[in-house]
Amino acid sequence: MSRRKNSGIRLDTDALSDQSSGSEMPRPNPLDAAACVLLERAVDGMPNLAETVTCDVTMVIIDVSTAEWIAPVAAAWKEQVSGWCALYGKPDHRAGRWLEHRSDGRDRNGWWSERVSLPVALSAGYSAVGISQAPERHLAKEFLSAADWRVSVPLLDAAALTEAVTRAFGAPPQASLEDGLCRLLTPSDLLLSQRKGQDADAYLSRLRTLARAKAPKGATVTLDDLCGMDEAVAWGRALAADLADYAAGRLSWSSVDRGIILDGPPGTGKTTFARALAATCDVPLVIGSLYRWQSMGHLGDLQKAMRNTFDEARKAVPAILFIDEIDAFGDRDTISHDNKDYGVQVINGFLEEIDGAVGREGVVTVGATNNIHRIDPAILRSGRLDKVVHIGLPDVPALQGIIRHHLKDDLPEIDLTAVATLALGGTGADVERWTRSARRRARAEGRPVSLDDLVAEVRGPGGRSPDALRRCAVHEAGHAVAVATLTPGRLLSVTIRETATTGGGTTSSPDGAFPTRTDLLNKLVVLLSGRASEEVILGNVSASSGGSQNSDLAQATSLAASMVTAYGLDDLGLLWLGEATPQTVDIVLRMRPAVEQRVSAMLADAYAQSLAVLRQHRPALEAAIEMLMDRETLSGAEVEAVIHDRISTPTSP
Repeated sequence: MSRRKNSGIRLDTDALSDQSSGSEMPRPNPLDAAACVLLERAVDGMPNLAETVTCDVTMVIIDVSTAEWIAPVAAAWKEQVSGWCALYGKPDHRAGRWLEHRSDGRDRNGWWSERVSLPVALSAGYSAVGISQAPERHLAKEFLSAADWRVSVPLLDAAALTEAVTRAFGAPPQASLEDGLCRLLTPSDLLLSQRKGQDADAYLSRLRTLARAKAPKGATVTLDDLCGMDEAVAWGRALAADLADYAAGRLSWSSVDRGIILDGPPGTGKTTFARALAATCDVPLVIGSLYRWQSMGHLGDLQKAMRNTFDEARKAVPAILFIDEIDAFGDRDTISHDNKDYGVQVINGFLEEIDGAVGREGVVTVGATNNIHRIDPAILRSGRLDKVVHIGLPDVPALQGIIRHHLKDDLPEIDLTAVATLALGGTGADVERWTRSARRRARAEGRPVSLDDLVAEVRGPGGRSPDALRRCAVHEAGHAVAVATLTPGRLLSVTIRETATTGGGTTSSPDGAFPTRTDLLNKLVVLLSGRASEEVILGNVSASSGGSQNSDLAQATSLAASMVTAYGLDDLGLLWLGEATPQTVDIVLRMRPAVEQRVSAMLADAYAQSLAVLRQHRPALEAAIEMLMDRETLSGAEVEAVIHDRISTPTSP
């Protein structure tokens, strides 16, 4: 098919007459021109489409990128058909013998039911065109099954925009807009940037300003900038190579990883990874979450919002779709009775989007969770999001890299080992906050930022009394010594550094994929060892082990209950009543007195073991306490060295 010159102009019978008489054709506006350029690109690979459309009764589906493009592309299609009629010498009225169905999902323009049935229209010689951003969802089933042609209109890119601007202004612009900025432009933007009397360059300059205002602020982060998540970064680099081959046609989609779930504590960089992955792959990033979708309204609105997010990603392929807090969907087997129907429908809708009839070819899905065990197993099934990578708290080298990244050009020659060691137990989000606050501290005094500013921010506001600080050291040292003696090699760090939410913390590597009964009993001992340490060293205990749903006691109670009710790892017998969480464990225990008695006994046994372990290792415990009081933060290796120097072979419970 030969491309018609000035195809952005709306042709009708009068216009064709004017053209034949030599009068000058008016130029299209930039939006009409862009719609025509994109449509022409879409049909260029269909050499038989033009003749079929002008000679036969035809049904065509036009798939556009977003709902805003439906009307402009519909106008461009009429223009295109008129041009083909002129090209093939067909009567001009052929361009008008079409039934048009536009649908963005909000209103179904059902012309065949309101005016005439589709079969009757086709038998009368009318052709039909359906235009939608999601044809499988919004066009009628009979249209989808009987369509002769499907035209997929591509996204706006730099070359298409340049050609559209040239048509609209009669001369090409001197510069062009980057593809990434073009993706941010909407049809409304193309109209809003037009001003009377401007030329192509002035118009493009205004478009650039508008697109840049929509672009993410701050420097672009790539996988090369990420520290402390080696496995995820390695996977991301391999994906970037595969997506490049897929986009170039050298690799089939079946050979590309469909997605990944990142599991780890809050603030460890899961969202940052998704942004860095999209930047490294040079593809769009689409973000969604159950919370965002729920905010749209009732179940129907939620499902529609979820479908729209997936549709947005499908239109931008290849693309990265990031779903935050994917564990919020829950597990259909553990949803409470009152919300079960709602929850099941939401999860089923999500599963349909992942691998349903519409498919997600070209869309790589990245999920983020703080609790992988709360995710419905069907989401993790092979072919869906079957790869899980744990992102833990960064170690000292990783913290050095993260601190250096956020410092940028500040303190270029300063060794950051000491401050990174002090920051053990912190997250990437913590580092960003510390460096920002350190700069603010320096600005307030009118001087450059210093290492002391950063150290002061890492240490926190302070203000705790000596007695409170020592009790914190006793508590955290108890956790650390228990981890180091019961599960050697798993202790990562221990700190009494105060944060916005805690007075200290002990960090260890995550449980294995299949923990045994002994593993979980050891975990109970560790969870209760902070309280046990207070009793051993201070002779009394505080309320620091209890309180919130994140407390040691809440976690220990939930774990013990789950061993009885869900894991089959207790002497009470093999039964399954559902996994207990800090949010539901009270209900589980109240409803099952036998379970409550067994859980209470398990916690008493674990606490007795905690006391025994710490009394046996008291010299190491006391040494660790003094080191924490002096240095605030210790690595796991340092604690294990203290134990090795002061005690004999550890005893297991």
